[in-house]
Amino acid sequence: DGKYSYSNTVAIKGTRNNELVISNVFPNPAKDRLYVSILTPTTQNITILLTDLTGKIVLQQNATLQKGENIQTINIAPLASGVYMLKVVCGNGCVSAVSKLVKE
Repeated sequence: DGKYSYSNTVAIKGTRNNELVISNVFPNPAKDRLYVSILTPTTQNITILLTDLTGKIVLQQNATLQKGENIQTINIAPLASGVYMLKVVCGNGCVSAVSKLVKE
C-alpha cells in the first residue's frame, strides 16, 4: 500500500573481550627471529605454541601481555626449514589465534 515507518535506533555493542588477535607475523618467511604482533583486550598471561604440520609442538614460550598491541620475539634459529603453525592461547580460556609461517 506504499506506507512505511521508521523504528527506534538501537545501539549494538559487539564484545570481543575474550579474543586474542595475531595482527602481524614478520618477517615471513623468517630465518632466525620471528616477531609476532598480538592484540589483546586485557592484561593476561599467554602461551605461544609453534607446531609442525603434524601437530607436534616444536616450541613453547610463555609471556604476559598488556592490554592492546604487544610484540613478542621468538627465536626460531634451532628449527628446521619448513612450514609451521603459530598458536597463541591465553590462560583464562579465551579464544586462541592461529597463523601460518615459513622458516627458511
